[in-house]
Amino acid sequence: MDIGRILTFGLCVLFSLWGLYSIIQGIRLFQLAGQTRAWPSTLGIVKESRVHKRFSAGDSTEYQPLVRYTFSYRGQEFESDQIFLGAKQFSRPSKALPYVQRYPEGQSVTVYYNPQDPYQSVLETGHSSRIYVVLVSGVVLIGVAVFIFFLFLRS
Repeated sequence: MDIGRILTFGLCVLFSLWGLYSIIQGIRLFQLAGQTRAWPSTLGIVKESRVHKRFSAGDSTEYQPLVRYTFSYRGQEFESDQIFLGAKQFSRPSKALPYVQRYPEGQSVTVYYNPQDPYQSVLETGHSSRIYVVLVSGVVLIGVAVFIFFLFLRS
């Protein structure tokens, strides 16, 4: 087998594993997001609220709403910046801004927390559309792997 065939096969394996990992993570997030609807709630306070600019691979820039809040549970103080479960990166700051405006600094908020692990908390329960991005990307990656594999077989 020549080096090109080995690299092509390796690429198929890599895309397949990456896709499978994304699908497993998406399913796990989907299940946990469904459970958030049953989590108890308490009052919290927003300590910081702003659009955070992040640089990712290459020249791309991502923006995410950074909403840091605190709440108390059983006499212990907890802090989180999890608005909802799932990815919260956007390609434009205007997409992140509504979350920042919804949770201004100093505002009281309802915090939903996992009673088994209060370090897990959210401001918005249920399934975020952002979870589906993880699932769909996994399916697409596996689709790319299958496509490359069939091209590999034809050559």
